[in-house]
Amino acid sequence: MNRFSRPQGADWVSSLVVFIIAIPLSLGIALASGAPPAAGLITAIAGGIIAGSLAGAPLSVTGPAAGLTAIVFQLVQEHGLAGLAIITVLCGLIQLSMGAVRAGRFFTLIPTPVLEGVLSAIGTIIVLGQLHVLVGSSIPGSPVQAAITFPMKLAAAITTPVFLCGLTAIAIQLGWSKVKALKKIPAALPAVVVVSLLSLLWAMPRVEIAPLAQTVQAGVQDFFWFKWLDSLSRYLLPALGLAVVASAESLLTARAIDVLVESRTGFKPCNLNRELMAQGTANLASGIIGGLPMTGVMVRSAANVNAGGATRWSTILHGAWIALFVILLPSVLTNIPLTALAAILILTGIRLINFKHFLHVFHKNKIEGLCWFATTAAVFSTDLLKGLVIGIVVYGAFHFNRGRVKGIVKPEGDQAA
Repeated sequence: MNRFSRPQGADWVSSLVVFIIAIPLSLGIALASGAPPAAGLITAIAGGIIAGSLAGAPLSVTGPAAGLTAIVFQLVQEHGLAGLAIITVLCGLIQLSMGAVRAGRFFTLIPTPVLEGVLSAIGTIIVLGQLHVLVGSSIPGSPVQAAITFPMKLAAAITTPVFLCGLTAIAIQLGWSKVKALKKIPAALPAVVVVSLLSLLWAMPRVEIAPLAQTVQAGVQDFFWFKWLDSLSRYLLPALGLAVVASAESLLTARAIDVLVESRTGFKPCNLNRELMAQGTANLASGIIGGLPMTGVMVRSAANVNAGGATRWSTILHGAWIALFVILLPSVLTNIPLTALAAILILTGIRLINFKHFLHVFHKNKIEGLCWFATTAAVFSTDLLKGLVIGIVVYGAFHFNRGRVKGIVKPEGDQAA
């Protein structure tokens, strides 16, 4: 795929499909991350246009990711939005450095059960937090607190319009996916449209969007006026953890998209190191202009491929459509109730947990199942970076011991002279 080729007819169609999916997801992910909704839209625009233009995986769509929601929420709580901006910029610089030294191949060595465990923990955290938004409440400070307090919040809100609208959005998405003739239209679209219209009958929490230019100006001002050099050491470790997780998710998405399109004429495998540098450039820009950290995202990327996306133009154009929509029709977004976005994220979180696949893996290979579970528990009880490290250590320990049992690692006295 020539980087400078003109967009093909299918690119226009697929870009519109991805645009439709990206709008509600970008808003919901920003809110779940403790950031302004406009930050999610800025991230989607930067991801589409910047990462799309430079990508080593041209059909992989970059934007705000549900898989980063838990870590971004924690960073916002600990460092504020100004601190998050610095961390996002540092993350971008780290990714650029990794791409420059051709470190892309090393991310393929992270064990799959460990990555699955990380995603399951993130999915659990998303679901627990968004259940509170579904009933018209705010997200508690920690996942444990969210789990403990939700039954009381549910009991108080079970007959309220906001909860009923949220349930309606979930029901529409589940029902929509069962009808084959409707599968080409993303289920999130009818859910948001129907529930937004229904919700006009009542007062309830809705999306509040600041003008895009104002958000960018505030982000740039915060970045350049913040005295981040005085406490740079505070941000390096979180930025490193963010870079590792974001890069792993992006490169796994890129490789998965390769599998979907490898039968196409003229197929070329993705360039992982170029993709790392594209992600780094986009994160660097996003941090400066008030956006969030981003990754390549599987749901939007798969939708791009399934809709016929042929070149990088499909991802670039989806970012341009978001920018035009936010500039020309911002009032449409302010009618979306938060409970509708929560309904979308709850189902996204459940897919990340992937409990059915976990049971299959555990039944087939108990060691990999235990590694998956250990990583999930570690991330849930500590944080993303520590949980990832613990998962890798547990995986290594299990396989080292299994190797000793099978005689792969022999006692020193048994080895040949």
